[in-house]
Amino acid sequence: MTPRRLTSGITSSITSAITSAITSAIASSIASSIAAASAAEALRERLEEWQATPTGMAPPS
Repeated sequence: MTPRRLTSGITSSITSAITSAITSAIASSIASSIAAASAAEALRERLEEWQATPTGMAPPS
């Protein structure tokens, strides 16, 4: 393997690893955002249930 091909192969491997890491980070961020939105929605529904109960009563479980 010539030095030029070796350098090209190393550069390609590094580029691929960086691209993979960025893609993984973006996917993880999107998944976290979806999970946070789901949790927020569940909390909002729970709060609405709690607000609908008479004062002094526990919300339905």
